[in-house]
Amino acid sequence: MSLFLGKIHYWLFNKIRLTEELEQQLLQMAESKGIPTEAMKAAALKAFDAPLPEAPLEELINHQHIHGWLQHCITQAASRQAFYITQLLEQTPHLKEDLLHLGAAQAKRAAAQHSSVPVHPEAMFHAIHDYLLEGMPCDRTQQITENENTHFAWQYTPCLHRATWEAVKGDVNHFYDLRKSWIEAFIQQLQPSWRYTLSAEGTHRIQIEGGLPTP
Repeated sequence: MSLFLGKIHYWLFNKIRLTEELEQQLLQMAESKGIPTEAMKAAALKAFDAPLPEAPLEELINHQHIHGWLQHCITQAASRQAFYITQLLEQTPHLKEDLLHLGAAQAKRAAAQHSSVPVHPEAMFHAIHDYLLEGMPCDRTQQITENENTHFAWQYTPCLHRATWEAVKGDVNHFYDLRKSWIEAFIQQLQPSWRYTLSAEGTHRIQIEGGLPTP
């Protein structure tokens, strides 16, 4: 990546921010239910970096190592998310539904703020990944398997998240469920008539029922 900040750097930074936002909402939700989080937070601070402070990207980023700084922030945000979800669900498995609701609510807010309503499935796919954090663009984990006017399908291959969850002794299926809930809510908010499915093999598919919608 360039030594100068460009659109792609702000794009990635905003996705990191969304991941960290969900992390904070998860902790707040747990605390609101009387679940102690101080020990978890202390353990997370020993193992990982703290979330980014509230400051513009220009003030936070290492301008000499832009790519490396962004990659590190992505890894740290994903690791903390996996750690907190693992710790909370081991103690209180019933929080899983609350977690999925948090993800869906964030997705709906993101969709409501999106600048345009996608009229083709491929455009919806790109809109989704303006918000979901799936590594760096150079990771190329989104493998397209179908691309037609009325349907679009992809897989995440290789999975960037499994090793992160295994490192905290967690179950990556919790992340997959969260991502599925997020994508479902995002699409439902932008195009309620479109159908989204996730196969057992890990294929995500967006289908337009009844032909192309009116822009």
